[in-house]
Amino acid sequence: MIRYQFIILFSLITAVLFNLILVEKANAQLSCSVTTASACASQSGTVIWRMSGSTNAHAELANQSTPAYDNNVVCCTGITGLGNSCSGNYAVVLKLSGATNAHARQNSYSDYSGSNNACISAPSGNTISVNYRSDSCESGEVTLGSMSGATNAHVGNSTAYSTKICVKITGFSTAIDIRAQNYTTNVSSITFPEADPGTTVSQPYNNIDGSGSPQTFGGAGVAKPVVTLYNGGTAALTIWYNITTFTNNVVSSEYYLINNKGAACNSADNINNLVTFDTNTNTGTTISPGAGNEKDFYLKIILSSAAGKTGSSTLTILGEY
Repeated sequence: MIRYQFIILFSLITAVLFNLILVEKANAQLSCSVTTASACASQSGTVIWRMSGSTNAHAELANQSTPAYDNNVVCCTGITGLGNSCSGNYAVVLKLSGATNAHARQNSYSDYSGSNNACISAPSGNTISVNYRSDSCESGEVTLGSMSGATNAHVGNSTAYSTKICVKITGFSTAIDIRAQNYTTNVSSITFPEADPGTTVSQPYNNIDGSGSPQTFGGAGVAKPVVTLYNGGTAALTIWYNITTFTNNVVSSEYYLINNKGAACNSADNINNLVTFDTNTNTGTTISPGAGNEKDFYLKIILSSAAGKTGSSTLTILGEY
């Protein structure tokens, strides 16, 4: 699981600091195709299983090396730590009748032999699902190949048969950068100004733009968020967050808003998405890669009545692929 971590220090009578700390590295998006063994190796791909042909084929496990199967391997890339292990965090893709020259069964059927499963694995924190679909895989799924039936089947590439072998790996990516109002420079802290207990604080500023350019409100092209989000990857990501409960009960509630780049935010009332504390939460907002697709990120807090105290919370921004 890939996370950006932010430590937020809030005070009811002094400045509030919001530090941004990158804590893990990135995954990308799963991509699979039927190709040659040499081509798969050249792109550092992972072989899931091997086939005697592109259609009407027998299958063999990825660890076999029958020359006749070299021209049709199911090769997957794009996920850091992707593998074909049948241990750890994995899913069975096909059950084979033998290590080579085998027929195949779907994973819900009784094993031919537990030692002859074709599997796909990924690091902890990723969720792997395998489905067998009629005609086509669903959105978000990748087609590994196809099969002639549910059991005792031949296999082939993605167009050989109507029953498709579909895999989805869901995880989180560090491709989303947290940037200043210029959409270019990475930010390391956000400060909320002093405020009285029970009041709303809605004009934080980041360490790049400074106190002279806080979060402000207005029409399109006038409003300025506290930070911006940029997807430096190659695929669209869904933005999630996790915000822990504040220590010392210094904040009673928090709100956020994710806008398109440069869109209007006319007042603090527009920041109306109530934060759910201590839970990985899907914002429902997708950010596409590259310049022009940035998002504006607004924050406001409502301070509690506990005066004269400081507290902290951790905000984790997650990019789901």
